[in-house]
Amino acid sequence: MIIAACTDDPMVEDIARDAAKGNHHVFGEWYKVFDKDIPDLRPTEDLFIVAHGAAFGDEGQPVIGSKGDDFYLTARDLNKNLTIFPEGYSGGVYVYACLSAAPGAGGLSFVESYKKLIGPSFPKMTAWGQTGKPKGPLPPPTDRSWVEARDGK
Repeated sequence: MIIAACTDDPMVEDIARDAAKGNHHVFGEWYKVFDKDIPDLRPTEDLFIVAHGAAFGDEGQPVIGSKGDDFYLTARDLNKNLTIFPEGYSGGVYVYACLSAAPGAGGLSFVESYKKLIGPSFPKMTAWGQTGKPKGPLPPPTDRSWVEARDGK
């Protein structure tokens, strides 16, 4: 499944749409971040989140979100608003956003902050991000550009 977590840039939606259409067996369907009927993930299904990223929010934490407006999500905000994980979830969460795997406030990257927050509920889940500034297309989980989040303990 792909979630386009941006409210002001059609490029983000295009990346999500093109990945779902061109490689559906890897990425599945795509949804906008505020769609009402986003289904729950399957227990081992990977989740891909496409957004702008690596800015720092009001709390000095790494965030993902939109480019030109003030819409962004901290790891805590994403967890609060993305309630699609089934009990026992053991898939991978891939955040395709600029610098989502680069250290931020407190030395943690966005994906490390996210994994630290929800990891206790889903100990078999993995979290992955990007250290560069991706522009598409969305790479599959086997691509070497993905950087796995360390535990962040």
